Amino acid sequence: MPETESNLKRDDDEISSEERLAKELHQRGNDLFSQLMKNDDKSNATESLTEVVQTYQDALVRYSPTHPSRWTVRSNLAACYATMFGFTKDLTVLEGAISMQRQLLDMAESTSDRITALTNLGISFEARYKHLKLVDDITEAISIHTEALECSGYTGPHSKMCLDNLTKELMARFEITGCLDDLDAAIRHRRLALSEITDEADRISSLGWLGYYWYIRFEHSANMDDLKESIDVLHEALALDEKSSTKLHHQHINCLGAGYMARFNHSGLINDLTNSANYFRRALSVSNPTDDLHASILNNLGTSLHSLYTALKNKDDLYESIMTIERALDHHPLGHPKRASTLSTLATSLIELFVDFGDLKSLDSAISLNEEALGASMKEEDQLMVLNNLSHGLYVRHEHSRNRSDIDRAIELSREAVQISINFGKHNNNLAKTYDNLASSLSSRFQVLGNISDLQESIKLHKKVLELIPHGRPSRFTSIARLATATMLRFENIGAMEDLEEAIALKREAISAHPGPQSEKYGLFDSLALALNIRADKLGTVQDHDEVIALHHLAVINCPEEHLLKASMFNNLATALFTRYSHAKNAQDLDDSIAYHHDALNLRPEGHPLRWKSLNNIGAALIARFQNLGNTEDILKSIEIFLESINLTTPDHPEFSLVVLNLAAVLYHRFELTRNITDLHSLIDLYFIAMQKLPKAHPDWSNIIYEIAHKYLIICRMSPRTDREYLEEAAFGLMEEATEHPTTPPIRRFTTALRWVQYAHKHEHRSHLLAYKHCLTALDRCLVFAPSIEAQQALLSNVVPKSLASDAAFSAISEGRMDLAIEFLEQGRAILWARLNGYRHSLQEVRSVSPEVADRLESVTASIESLSFSLDAKQLDNHILNADQIGDNRSLCDERERIIDDIRRLEGFSNFLRPIPYSSLQEAAKEGPVVYINASKHGVAALIVRAKEMPTCVPLPLASVESLEELQITFIEAKETHSQRLMANVLRTLWKDIASPIVKWLLSLGIKFMSKIWWCPTSILCQFPLHAAGPYKKGGWMKKPAEGRFLNTKAELRRE
Repeated sequence: MPETESNLKRDDDEISSEERLAKELHQRGNDLFSQLMKNDDKSNATESLTEVVQTYQDALVRYSPTHPSRWTVRSNLAACYATMFGFTKDLTVLEGAISMQRQLLDMAESTSDRITALTNLGISFEARYKHLKLVDDITEAISIHTEALECSGYTGPHSKMCLDNLTKELMARFEITGCLDDLDAAIRHRRLALSEITDEADRISSLGWLGYYWYIRFEHSANMDDLKESIDVLHEALALDEKSSTKLHHQHINCLGAGYMARFNHSGLINDLTNSANYFRRALSVSNPTDDLHASILNNLGTSLHSLYTALKNKDDLYESIMTIERALDHHPLGHPKRASTLSTLATSLIELFVDFGDLKSLDSAISLNEEALGASMKEEDQLMVLNNLSHGLYVRHEHSRNRSDIDRAIELSREAVQISINFGKHNNNLAKTYDNLASSLSSRFQVLGNISDLQESIKLHKKVLELIPHGRPSRFTSIARLATATMLRFENIGAMEDLEEAIALKREAISAHPGPQSEKYGLFDSLALALNIRADKLGTVQDHDEVIALHHLAVINCPEEHLLKASMFNNLATALFTRYSHAKNAQDLDDSIAYHHDALNLRPEGHPLRWKSLNNIGAALIARFQNLGNTEDILKSIEIFLESINLTTPDHPEFSLVVLNLAAVLYHRFELTRNITDLHSLIDLYFIAMQKLPKAHPDWSNIIYEIAHKYLIICRMSPRTDREYLEEAAFGLMEEATEHPTTPPIRRFTTALRWVQYAHKHEHRSHLLAYKHCLTALDRCLVFAPSIEAQQALLSNVVPKSLASDAAFSAISEGRMDLAIEFLEQGRAILWARLNGYRHSLQEVRSVSPEVADRLESVTASIESLSFSLDAKQLDNHILNADQIGDNRSLCDERERIIDDIRRLEGFSNFLRPIPYSSLQEAAKEGPVVYINASKHGVAALIVRAKEMPTCVPLPLASVESLEELQITFIEAKETHSQRLMANVLRTLWKDIASPIVKWLLSLGIKFMSKIWWCPTSILCQFPLHAAGPYKKGGWMKKPAEGRFLNTKAELRRE
């Protein structure tokens, strides 16, 4: 039926009524939803949302199919379903919302509606991701929000919302995958959003998030430019914050504190650390104690204060750190997911309380806290942190109690951390970190227990770390530097030059691999310079000294003025210049050294814990300048400086004795100027004070004893004759004690014995034969323990007097000790032939019988020499001579003596590193007399050894060292020109001055004509053919009364 006018009017009235009801229901739904969202009590949220849904559905039924509000109601209804899912977690509800939102997207007619539909659909996919953890959902959300942003045209009222949503989803995916592309995109979009913001509050918030994103980027890239960007952006937000009623969110202020903390860890600048603590305090002041982030801020502030304490040693900072972290712990009760990490952080500060103040309870508490943390439920990352911190605490307790189980468990925990990383499929950089932790723990245990296998494994692990980190990664240079440190440690303990060379190469590579500018590499320059300085000392390479100084210059120039290590770098540069002065004697180097030591002193004001060391170094340099220029003012100034240095060190200070000894040395220089015997008595008192503070195993002990003996002898010469005998006996007794000191390196024992010889002759003291005996025995050890033939020959060429054995023998002959003279000559001849033949003395013979024992002896000796070298490095600021090092030195020396005893139990080595007694040597004369000829500057004589009689001395007054040197020139000329006439003259002279008197003596002793004799010449006589000497005459040769044979050593005859 066609519609009539009256019917049409009635329909219009009905439509108008239905539309009004629909609008009312629509508005009621909006009001109910808004009221629900504002209400803090959400206990009846599901029932309220059900009512809202029903209201929207009723409104939808009453709107006509073409009514424009239907789309809005459907959109609100979909949003209501999505919200309901948040409370019910009923996935069918969310799927319904997504289905409706897709339909709405197809129905959207305006750009605004389409943007709304896309935005809500993206939010729903985000909700589904949070429920199902499917990355595809977050990727779909990003795609949808990107489309919404494109619809907005990147400008206008919707663009900021679209940019915010897209940025949020990009960051969510970044947190899942770690893909930096997502983070970079989030940063770009957040910057773009800033350009659309006019509202001040929105701008502060957006800047806060942008600064936060830049910080996250820095955490992944380690690029300092990213960190700078984060700090700058957050400061821009703070500048607006201070002018506005709207405040920057505490999360972003916390991020600024974290940024300064990270920059301090990189730069070492105290201002950064102070700023870090201040911004954490500021974040704390504006955060709500009920906020989850409040406890994290407390934790961060506690960590920052702990670092402040470590840098400045202000006890208040440490106590505030502990109290702050305890407050954080109150927010993390049992079962809280962050309780374990907070417990471990608190434990770190408690360990510091023990290390610096000896509070053993705090150390035990720290370990207990980490044990509790280890038993708690936590994230993998927190578990790794707890394992590492507990391992460190156990290591520290082992240092105190020497409980072997602590250090073993520390290693076990580090290994567990590595296994966790592997089992949970960590990325390579995380696995590299756990390998690095284990490597560091093993290296620490090596330094405590000395098991070389720990250090070897540590180095292998550091190399694994490098394999896991690709070239170009910022963290790679750190791993290279740690490998260099471990390799350097192996060099210091084994002494292998290839380790030193590898460490130097790695340090150079670390400098090249460092991602920052040259201004950030000052620590690496300094480290390389120190390694090169060791090589220069070992090898005497002048070019290394030049490079060392150049590198120290770079370190000083690039190190910021306020940096904690600036003074140490000045000190190292000054020390390097002093070392070069010691070699080249360039006075400018010495002046520059003193100037740089003053620069270091200026950075160590009154109260600085290392001020005494800078004063000590200046004093030592002033002494050197006095020795060079003779300026009395330098001596007087150095005394003043050393006195100040002593006043800054207490008697229990580990280096108190060093300063006391330096003051004693400068007093001796003043005595040499004034001859005031009071200075001698004062410095002897200082020596005794130093001895009281040093353990007897200290490597400087023997030096002090010798110096006291030396000063006694000087006083002896200045004292009445009645007092001299007592002083002489005391002096030479001390010299013997210094020479026999068991932990003193053989080279020092040799030089001490050599000086003893000289003073014994000068004072005509009866101990000169004993001094020679110690001298030759110590020399024998020096040669056996020399690391190479080159080092052995350098020792013989530069340190050992050529006539040592001959002079010793002459002294023994003068005292009627022919047997001792033979022993001295035998030792001297063995040393000489080892030098001429490039033969590493008796150790080579040991290796032919027992390679394992020979290797043990070499290894322990290398460790002793390396430790001795490190103990001598007293001008470096990081050197502290502690009881452990002294104990290690004593233990190694004892071990070496045990190995020597093992060697002496081998067949044929009973006299290893001992002079062969005359009774053994005498057995070699059974085949015929053995004739030693000793040529000393004091006289020439022969010693005849027979099988059963005591040795006989034959004076040779016609021969002297001077006449033999002239004869040597003729002999060389005869060989070079092949002159029979000159050669005959040489042989006749040898016969007349040496051989003939010996032959006559042999005949007088009843030795038969033409008997076999054995020649053993010494010193310069080794170069002459004594067995060919004879009374050559024109036209014939007189028959020789004996058949001669030339021997290298008597031991050779015994072997034959």
